[in-house]
Amino acid sequence: MMRNVISRSRGVALMEVLVAVTILGAGMGVALGSLSNSARLQSTLSKKEIARELAQGQLVTLEIAGALAQPGVTAGAFDPPNDAYTWKLRVEASLANPDRRRIELSVSLSGDKAALYSLNSYVLD
Repeated sequence: MMRNVISRSRGVALMEVLVAVTILGAGMGVALGSLSNSARLQSTLSKKEIARELAQGQLVTLEIAGALAQPGVTAGAFDPPNDAYTWKLRVEASLANPDRRRIELSVSLSGDKAALYSLNSYVLD
């Protein structure tokens, strides 16, 4: 009887191997899902950083061109290599103070309605 117990403890049972492989597979699935989410978030953050830099540069360009003087909405696209991005400028006159205008400049990917980045400011004459 003792001999049977000793011979069974020497090897690894098929069931033990299956359990170990299942646990390893589940862990790998979680790790790969986490890595995929990390890559997607990095791509989104990179696009938002580009949009922020484009918005700041475009605001300076529009200010130099005098586009911030009159209320209204203006839109356009960026030149290559940033031609995948578009901008929209909204200038609103203040009812409380006619010398003050609200400026909103938003940058989005072409075809997207939602802005990746939006600058809001006020201009005084």
